[in-house]
Amino acid sequence: MKCQNCKKGTMAAKAIDEVVEIEGGPTFKIQGLKVLECPKCGDALKDMVVSAEQNKKVLSGLIKFYAPQAEKLPGKVAQWIRKSIGLSVQEFAELAGGMDASTFTRAAQRNSSIDHFAALALLALATDFVTGGHGGMTRLQEIRELDQLLDPKFANAVQVA
Repeated sequence: MKCQNCKKGTMAAKAIDEVVEIEGGPTFKIQGLKVLECPKCGDALKDMVVSAEQNKKVLSGLIKFYAPQAEKLPGKVAQWIRKSIGLSVQEFAELAGGMDASTFTRAAQRNSSIDHFAALALLALATDFVTGGHGGMTRLQEIRELDQLLDPKFANAVQVA
């Protein structure tokens, strides 16, 4: 395939290492990403499959990094995760227990930590996205049901025999 930039070189497959920085979060080095590069002008292209693969690797790293400390998940990192898994802020707010979407928008703007339950929900959804499973959503629903049982406003709904 001819280079779209210089029109002289022929694009050739090449493996590169790429550093991914997410504002407010850790930096990741992803090794062995496949790109097409022009030997004449140096222009490089990543196809959609490679971009999706890269996002999944970064998501995996973020999940491993923040799972033990979900309460520290910064708003900008949460926003990046949410967008990477294809959720609007409104969709995520509903999945995170019907919270107000503006709460997440403010956290991203200020880069402040998001609600602990919302962070756990987001990490669970990201895990499902990366693995192709649905265990995270199942666990999220179980946590939501337990949360409702423990919430004082639902205290009268549970009768102890």
